[in-house]
Amino acid sequence: MPLAKMNSVELDVSAEKRALYILGERKKLEQAFINIIKNAIEAMPDGGKTRIKTTYEHHLAKIRICGQGKGMI
Repeated sequence: MPLAKMNSVELDVSAEKRALYILGERKKLEQAFINIIKNAIEAMPDGGKTRIKTTYEHHLAKIRICGQGKGMI
């Protein structure tokens, strides 16, 4: 959150109401999410919005991270 605020980026987080469980190494998954969100923030030097949404569909936990940045070129 501090990095987002420093870069005028709004984080919109929408989470599934039920608990979602993912099989794997917690610290590695956490670091992967931090890296993806940090990249999304850095791709918006003039600010913008990044949405993070979790859903549960067909026995799968889905996590979507969408930003308004320029993306990879």
